[in-house]
Parts: sequence; C-alpha cells; structure tokens
Amino acid sequence: MTASDHGGVELGLGIDTHVPTSSALGHLVRSGANAHPQVSPTQPSPTTPHTTIATMSPPRHTIFPPWCPADWQPQNDSLRGGSSTSDLIVAGHGNSAIFFGALDSKTLGGAGFASVRTTCIQNWDWRGYSGIELGIREHLINNPKKYTLVLKNELPYDDEHHSPTDWKKMETSTVSFEYTFTAPHKSDRDVEIIFLPFSEFVAYYRGRKVEPPPELDLGHVRRMSFMVRSFFGDKEQEGPFSLEIFSLAVVKEGG
Repeated sequence: MTASDHGGVELGLGIDTHVPTSSALGHLVRSGANAHPQVSPTQPSPTTPHTTIATMSPPRHTIFPPWCPADWQPQNDSLRGGSSTSDLIVAGHGNSAIFFGALDSKTLGGAGFASVRTTCIQNWDWRGYSGIELGIREHLINNPKKYTLVLKNELPYDDEHHSPTDWKKMETSTVSFEYTFTAPHKSDRDVEIIFLPFSEFVAYYRGRKVEPPPELDLGHVRRMSFMVRSFFGDKEQEGPFSLEIFSLAVVKEGG
C-alpha cells in the first residue's frame, strides 16, 4: 500500500481518489493548500506514556506529529462478527498518517465500524485548552465519509496485565467522548484545518448517548481513536475510506 505524490492511497479497489467532492461538517477555521506540518525535533514520542500539562503552556500544543505506526492499532467490527477493515500507515517521513480501510454496513445491520486507537495508555492533561485542531485531507473525495474522534478517560483494563483477548471483549465497557466531522476541501491536494471544541464532544456508552452526560475530564485523557461507522443505514457510510491526518494539537480559545 503506497501513498501518491498528493497523499492519495492505493486501496486496490478501483476507485479514483481525485474526484470533486461534497460539502463538509464541523468547525472550519482556516485552510491552506499543500500545507505540510513539520516534525519538531523536541516533540516527545507518543509511544511512551507521559503527562501533557496545559498550565503555563503555549496557546497551541502539538500531540501529533511525529506519527509512528507502532503507536496505533486497528479495532474493527470483526470483534462482533462484522467484516470492516482499517489500518494506519505513516507518510511524509512521519509528518502525516493515513487512516484507511473499508467499512461494511450490511453484516451487522447498519452497526458497522472501523477504527484505529492509540496503543499506549496515556495520561494527557489538557486542562486550560478549549479544543482539538486537526489538519486533515480526505483522499476519496468522490465518496467522502464522516469520521469520529473518540477520547476516553477510563479504560476497562491495564495493558500490562491483560491479553489481547481480554481487551477485545471489554473495550466497549467504558464511556467514550465523541466528535463526528467530515473533511472540508476544495481539492484532494488541500490540507484543511478544523476545530473540535471539547464542549461539543458527546458521551456514549456501548453506542448510546449517556443521559445525563458525564463531563469530559481534560486532566485525565488516556486514549484517542479515529473511527468511521455506518450510522445504521446511512448509504454514504459504506465502502472504502481514506483520511490523511497531518496534525493534531490542543489549542486554547483565541489561540
């Protein structure tokens, strides 16, 4: 699987990755054609659990890049008998990551999903920040998808004391905080910057909204995931998908 000169990914599915697209959701704050964030040599690797504290910190703090494939692992509806697939590959010498695969919306009756999640248990402290800024590019612009960024405060297990079989069984047993977005774009060469306010992340438990909703604890963020799902019958949420992610940063309001 390779990335093209313009960030397109060859999925081997006979789909033209460079076709005009539809409108987008989310909070668009600004865009830049052919933008490509650079890796800071002082940026700590996310493979090592660490605490990122917002107190006395700059208005914008970069979480990714650098991107490393070992920091992410797929988690798909195959856990429930589905056939969706996903993976994350690194492009641009670690400056971007491509989340791609194929979403199956039929096997589970509209409940299909494909995702990648961070492998290490983190302890991000984002207090004082107002949201997440993403630099993204949709590759399959003739068939764009809705994507979801998922944050977790609690995990049902400790990676060091449970086997992969354990986490496959227990992963959905804690509350997830989710924000769904699409990638706004003018062409498949544009990198767009969108803003995801923490105040608009929605709490879910086993696929259902939690009422009354708990508050996202920004001082104790332990995991994040990128997900695409079928939304129970949305005909556009099916088939191949490919989203390139250039940067993920927490930002302060007005920063």
